[in-house]
Amino acid sequence: MKNGSWVALVTVLLGGLAIGGPAKAQFGTAANPSLGADTTGGIKHTTLVLYPVSPFLVSAPGFDATQVGTLIAADYGWVKDRHNSFVVGGWAWLRDGSDILELHGKYYFAPHWGVQAGLLGSTYGGGNPWDLFLTHHFTLGNPNARHAIQMLAGAGIFYDPAGNVGTTGFSGFLQAETPLSGNWTLNFSYWYLQDKGLDGHRFGLGVGVRF
Repeated sequence: MKNGSWVALVTVLLGGLAIGGPAKAQFGTAANPSLGADTTGGIKHTTLVLYPVSPFLVSAPGFDATQVGTLIAADYGWVKDRHNSFVVGGWAWLRDGSDILELHGKYYFAPHWGVQAGLLGSTYGGGNPWDLFLTHHFTLGNPNARHAIQMLAGAGIFYDPAGNVGTTGFSGFLQAETPLSGNWTLNFSYWYLQDKGLDGHRFGLGVGVRF
């Protein structure tokens, strides 16, 4: 990867093919740490999620490619009060001969609404694309049910600084999380990205633990 562009990142991912893309910035947890908190705040948690199989599909006119990697995500969240909470974290998408890393931050300014920003990179060099989202947290079914599904949806932009002029494309994601047993959760994540004439889709199904 020479110029840090999404195309260069995908070239790394696809092991020499002429097309590619950055790993998903939205893997992690769908939980909002402020939900259920009292007005005094003080709740803190750490979440680790492993997506052992994380396929990435890229398509363009006359071209389709799929690559599979493993992703590990970690988030640390804390609550200021009932309506304000924060999350910092990151993830590493790993594949033989390539990797993509991200650091991100989330701020919930209301129990169900927030913003998320992420900065991407790789140990193989290149630039630093970034993304920015407006997020909405909601629950499917009875929120007090044992296996309620926590959802997090985001819509925003992906900025690619490569080339003489940087480009901005649409990006969106959807996450789901439901309890399994004890502190363990089942996690699903989907991400969509448009950039430089390419359409990218990332999927992940994994297991998380919260402590």
